[in-house]
Amino acid sequence: MASTGKSLKAQKSKTLRCKTLHEYLKSLSSSVLDRLYNHPSTCLAVYRELSEIAKHYVIRLLFVEQPVPQAVIASWVIIADKMYKKVNEEIRKTNELMNE
Repeated sequence: MASTGKSLKAQKSKTLRCKTLHEYLKSLSSSVLDRLYNHPSTCLAVYRELSEIAKHYVIRLLFVEQPVPQAVIASWVIIADKMYKKVNEEIRKTNELMNE
């Protein structure tokens, strides 16, 4: 019985404290993120969590081999649109993850 109590305590300490995939990824080190993003299934899971407009941006940028000016990206949607602000926030968060 004592071992059961210890195993339950060990399980509780290992529980995930993040509520979203983004929170979880942000909590990881850059070396772990590099290893994760080398697996297509991880990339697909992250892609699936994006909004429709963010997915559109990712597809457009996927094979571009040079930096794309923000003005070009802004021209893809109406700047006053609420989705534009939402996408910019998602891109900013993703950049933070990649630069940590």
